[in-house]
Amino acid sequence: MHDTLKFNDKMEAKYVLDSVKIDKEMAEKIKTMVIRVCNPQTSMLSPSMISAGKNKSVKEIVSPHIKNQYILKLDIKQYFESIRYDTVKDVLSQADLPLWFIEKFYFDNNVLRRGLHASSYIAEIIGTKIDNVIKKVLFKNGCSSNVVYTRYCDDILLSSDDMEILRDVEPAITEELHQLGLSLNSTKSKLVHTYTASILGLHINNGEIVVPKRFKKKMRIRVHYADMMYRKCDFNDEENIETALRAVGSAIGSVQYIINNSPDNERINKYKSIHQDLYNSLNELYEARESLLRDENPIKPSEI
Repeated sequence: MHDTLKFNDKMEAKYVLDSVKIDKEMAEKIKTMVIRVCNPQTSMLSPSMISAGKNKSVKEIVSPHIKNQYILKLDIKQYFESIRYDTVKDVLSQADLPLWFIEKFYFDNNVLRRGLHASSYIAEIIGTKIDNVIKKVLFKNGCSSNVVYTRYCDDILLSSDDMEILRDVEPAITEELHQLGLSLNSTKSKLVHTYTASILGLHINNGEIVVPKRFKKKMRIRVHYADMMYRKCDFNDEENIETALRAVGSAIGSVQYIINNSPDNERINKYKSIHQDLYNSLNELYEARESLLRDENPIKPSEI
């Protein structure tokens, strides 16, 4: 297997077998292209508009809305399923990658696949178009300076101290999104008071963003389950290892969410310690799985 991904006229079959490696390397190339082509500085985005990137936390997306009284939450229905190869092909052609392979690897019957490393970057091509049409709507309605807009993937947030402004722009935004082949999920789209709303899973309390108690409870349950699965894991059995990997991975995601979206205090250091312990377990599990795949002696878990 080559250290770096190289393309000939046709992709060699051996690369197809290593789909994870291909996805990661393709993702880096697509990410670089999307940042270059869809750079906020060259689009219609204003400084108050923040798009979700890989390095953006939910807290960073919610923070700009703290001081406004009302928030309009719009959720795009079946976002990934609405992204068609035909609508992003022109931008993807600038990624210096074979288009035929991008289509085969990342799209199923012209629809973007979920869960792959590059999928979110490909979706951001449409995300930038969403940002631009919303900016256009705000400008046409003369309320750009009175409305704060941010987006986290398919979750659109607009806030203002004037509820009527938000009511007025919603139909226009709906129509513009329709032109992009997108529709809103009516059951998840709401205009509410900022201080009573759950915004991307977070709450605003006395001007401060807090993680709800139910998320912390869920995190503790997942950490406990992950620890149990790790300790009970038979490192000679691949299925056992895969089960433990899923549990530990899920727990890591929950702890990382708490860390990213909580105030930086002494309690965060506790979460960071738990996070590191979970990563240590994850690495041991990966090593054990690799050992089994190489038909070497299974690696035994270290004592905790």
